[in-house]
Amino acid sequence: MPDSAPSTGAAGQKRRLIPGAIEPHPTECALVVNYLIVSPPDDPIPSTKTISLKSLGPSANLPGLAQEIIAKCKLIHPAKQPLVEQVLATLQSRHAMRAASGRAPSSRPVPSSSSPRPPASTSGRGSALGSEGSLWGVDGNAGPEDDEEFASLEMLDQYVDLLYEDAPAKLRATGLILALAMQHGNLPLLAEKEYLFSALSRTLREETIKSLELSANIIAIFHQFAMFPPYHPLLTANKVGDMCMKLLDQEIKRLDVLTANGGGTADAAAPPASARKSASSAKPGSNPKVAAVLAKQDALLYGVVSILLHQATDPGIQVKMVKRGIVPALARLADRPTQNVHVMLIMAQFLIVLAQYRENVEALRAVPERVAALIPLIGSRNAELQEATLKLFLNLSHDGEWRNELIRMGVVSALVDKLHDDVVTPELLLLLYQISCDERSKAMFTYTDALPTLLHLVLTYPKDHLPPELMALAINLTVNEHNAELWADNGGLAALFKRLMKTRDYLLLKMVRNMSMHPALHMLFLDHLDDLLTLFTTTSAADTHVELLGILANLRVPDLDYAALAHAYPTLLPSLARYLAAHNDDDLVLEAVQFVCAAASDTGNRRPLPVQIVCAAASDTGIDDPFVQHRIPGLVLAVMRSHEDDDEMVLQSLLACTAMVRHLPVCRAVLLDELVPALLDVVYDRHPAIRAAADAGLDAVADLAAADGSEGGVDAWADRIRRDKFHFHNAEWIALATMAHDGHDGGEEEDEHERHGLEEEEENGEDVHDHHDGSTHHVADTFGHVKLVYA
Repeated sequence: MPDSAPSTGAAGQKRRLIPGAIEPHPTECALVVNYLIVSPPDDPIPSTKTISLKSLGPSANLPGLAQEIIAKCKLIHPAKQPLVEQVLATLQSRHAMRAASGRAPSSRPVPSSSSPRPPASTSGRGSALGSEGSLWGVDGNAGPEDDEEFASLEMLDQYVDLLYEDAPAKLRATGLILALAMQHGNLPLLAEKEYLFSALSRTLREETIKSLELSANIIAIFHQFAMFPPYHPLLTANKVGDMCMKLLDQEIKRLDVLTANGGGTADAAAPPASARKSASSAKPGSNPKVAAVLAKQDALLYGVVSILLHQATDPGIQVKMVKRGIVPALARLADRPTQNVHVMLIMAQFLIVLAQYRENVEALRAVPERVAALIPLIGSRNAELQEATLKLFLNLSHDGEWRNELIRMGVVSALVDKLHDDVVTPELLLLLYQISCDERSKAMFTYTDALPTLLHLVLTYPKDHLPPELMALAINLTVNEHNAELWADNGGLAALFKRLMKTRDYLLLKMVRNMSMHPALHMLFLDHLDDLLTLFTTTSAADTHVELLGILANLRVPDLDYAALAHAYPTLLPSLARYLAAHNDDDLVLEAVQFVCAAASDTGNRRPLPVQIVCAAASDTGIDDPFVQHRIPGLVLAVMRSHEDDDEMVLQSLLACTAMVRHLPVCRAVLLDELVPALLDVVYDRHPAIRAAADAGLDAVADLAAADGSEGGVDAWADRIRRDKFHFHNAEWIALATMAHDGHDGGEEEDEHERHGLEEEEENGEDVHDHHDGSTHHVADTFGHVKLVYA
């Protein structure tokens, strides 16, 4: 088999090598790198590369040795250096143990630290069950007097014959076959022996209850094949998945009995009712017998769940597993008394896959106490287990009810504690972001030390552009006023602006804009107006201008002098006019309209923009002739007309025009002739906010008429407003009354009663009049007694 990079085959077609697991050699001081040889159209062929080490003493430099191995072996990616160091540490520990016992190198393997699988025994007398919490290792108590038997492919038929003998012979045979399967180069040859799989499947079905060790050995053999997709049809044909589901149910029953009894070993076939003997049981871990059974169960559960996980890559098989209850079964494993790292990791990885579907998320919601048992794993020393737990919670957090459940479980405090680690993972920040999506959850962060820690991360991040996971969380949290105040106090806002001016990070600018939404912070922003406008005039990015205009529009400060700003930064208003004229970027146009509204308003002692600057801004830019003919008031009206289907754009345009009419007298002549008809068109819009804004604009025109008389044609427009309002209200009453009238049965008695009632009203002098001043008087006690006046 080739040991190097891709080569060219006999047909001239390049072969591709796909790296796999890295594990210690079972007998030598060497590393074994597993990989697949892919040469289409042939099936992938598993192979191994052995990297021998001259010596591995106690003083060996493991990081340096790992770097040297990675540099010489193209099959190992530099990112796997920690894994290589861990395997070297295993080899070093094994070498020291043998040196202390005076033993020669043994053929027995050691527990592997490679993920996702630990290695099996290569000794015929070995077992898939290890000691001291390891999986698929050897008994560390074995002495040099043990008579070890080595597996050989030539003896495979004899090993299969042993599967029909008594239990010790079956255990010996499965150990030898497992030793062969651990050498992945033997898998193609073993896969050709159909009788081997038939014998192993039959033995597993018959001996599952009788022997944990035998079941674990056979599952370990199947697991070697499950790691490679080309062998999945072989496993499916022998119903390995079905047997794994039955084994999983059986071991959960055994676990329930052990947990309830708290002592002795339990028969998995016995019903859970056998737990009745112990009303007040001790913890399972306190009983050596129970602890031994649970340790043996670890290897079996790991293999079972790993095989199911590999087969779940087929969506059809995954659906069958879900129907048979794989989700609650995996959740039950999360609450085992002894949480083996390997078992918990493979369980979490499987739940990550299943939690991508809503039905499985809802199934997990039925057992929240099981999921809560995983929260302590967030602080696990095993980085892979910690990452898998965070990913599982992240998948669950996309469901609103699960977010509330996670908060109730106390996951926030566990996540906040992890923020103090030297390395903050993206999964941690994303999970906090998901939790912060709910408005009530944002306030929770105020009472934790998450805010100062996150601010420190933002200010001290070494690169110019902050990570999106961190900034997504920060942007969410600053929507809450108390959170924003905590970040802005004690020089926090000044530090943020200092970093913003240095890095010009768009996400940081977006966070600052969220902070500007809170009136309590507006005075602090006055100290940084020059920074904002300098950034506006020196940056051409449209996204940056959107955020900057949004910040300026948010600042409703009485002492803010917009006229001074316009003179100090002469390119501000020409840019504003240019954005209003260009309708290709709705976000930029909307922010420009909002800025016009803020600049034209008069709040307290604030000085609005002089009308000469507002109306002549476009002519100072030297832009093409068609654009020079437009002015900012007309541009805002044009925006409203061109975006009539956009409720937000129409609303902001109405507010801006109303502010210019109310506070900029010279703009009235420019706006009234076009603004009042536009207001009358939308005063009865379906959107309540637009109706209110249009009504406020019409009231502004009426107030100007009352104050200024007939100046500028305001009085004529006020008359038309009153007349149109009367016609609309009168038509509305007619429609309502007609509907009420049509609802009667139409009998002659009702008609007579109605006519009689109307005659009484006329006799009493009550009527509905259309007054010349536009006011309307309706006399009506019920819809059935309304004097109708048709205009």
